[in-house]
Amino acid sequence: MTTSPQRPTPAATVLVASTRCWIELSRCLSDLANCLREEALGREVEVLTLHGPDDDSAIDLVQEEHPAAKVLVSRTRSVPALFNFGARHARGDVLLFLDDTAWPQKGWLRSVLDTMANQPGTQAVTPSLHSVQGTLTFGPAVQDAQGNLVPWGAATPVPTGSVRALPECGFAVRRQAYFALGGLDERLCARFSAMDLALRLHERHGNRCTAHVESASVTRVSASRNQRAASVERPWFSTTRSHVAFAARHRGLLAGATAATLTHCGAILRNAARACLGRAPFWGMVSATSRQVLGIPCGWLSALALPRKAPLQPLTAPDPVLVPVDPIALLARRREPAVQARAAAREGRETVTA
Repeated sequence: MTTSPQRPTPAATVLVASTRCWIELSRCLSDLANCLREEALGREVEVLTLHGPDDDSAIDLVQEEHPAAKVLVSRTRSVPALFNFGARHARGDVLLFLDDTAWPQKGWLRSVLDTMANQPGTQAVTPSLHSVQGTLTFGPAVQDAQGNLVPWGAATPVPTGSVRALPECGFAVRRQAYFALGGLDERLCARFSAMDLALRLHERHGNRCTAHVESASVTRVSASRNQRAASVERPWFSTTRSHVAFAARHRGLLAGATAATLTHCGAILRNAARACLGRAPFWGMVSATSRQVLGIPCGWLSALALPRKAPLQPLTAPDPVLVPVDPIALLARRREPAVQARAAAREGRETVTA
């Protein structure tokens, strides 16, 4: 009897969460392919694309344009749940997190992997996030238990009560540490689940466990917010709800939830003033205000429920799942009118996204 040879463990796994923005996903995977070709330097790096139900356009795109990537389909759409789902099937020692609106720039992969290899005590690496206009949106930063982000020098001691912040995408975490902490909290939206992971990570390993690498750069594009909110972050008021629940968990029920509530009440008043003065679209402000008004009571309910639930358990990893691509079936699919229409639309993705 013969057994199949054991495959080597990859140096890293890139997890790309699809949020139904398939035009942006095409650019993300193209930039990632350039990084893998120029910066892997002989290291094996596997790529997993993570999809929720009814994400057929994005799945077709991956199989057509990037057949080397492995496609995994989950029953849920939320980004934290997709990342946890992908982590369970990842084989790499380092997990790198991207979503389809995050485009890795030249030097991102090399900087992250080199930092992880040269600094054994580093458990997480954060990049710099830039908008498509080049504006810095995330650099060296610390966060408090309330969810406030403050720019901070990389060599400066972290203030008491604060921790090194993690962005919601583009960062890397050692697989062992990520599994031991239970991964991202799927009860929170992407932004606050990353903040929650940062607090738990630094509580266990200390503030020196996170390194910010300036040369590791990621471009963040603003996709259709209505599409993203409707298809990914359900319920659509999840940001406000998650903020109240996050602050209550880490700062205390009364103090944390009250402070977060007052923060959003202030935003509601500002939106109302801008709408009345004609400084912003009226119905846009009505939509933003309704999300926050509905999110505040739901956040308090979550704050009361979350502390009573059991803490996050360590993740368990099943056997690797590979989704092969049939070349004959793929050729037939490329000839379908719907696929050809998507390919024609993708030719103009630069003007659509940038």
